[in-house]
Amino acid sequence: MRIFIRLVLTTLITLAISASPASAIGFIRDTEVENTIRAYEMPLLEAAGLDPAAFEVHIVNEKSLNAFVAGGQKMFIHTGLILRSQN
Repeated sequence: MRIFIRLVLTTLITLAISASPASAIGFIRDTEVENTIRAYEMPLLEAAGLDPAAFEVHIVNEKSLNAFVAGGQKMFIHTGLILRSQN
């Protein structure tokens, strides 16, 4: 039984050390990309009745094909989505 407990604890410690927390994911700051996204989003936000100045876009350094909104008017776009977009 003690060997099993040691094995479980060792596995949990190894996973905790090697796991990459979400806070380790960084953001990309690129003026050209941010301005391009802003140019695309402004007419959409205005048509939706939202204030473009209050809307924030963040580019997440992540290969996955994903984007999400948090906190109301904060959009997070993964670099994987940008790189895979055709137009």
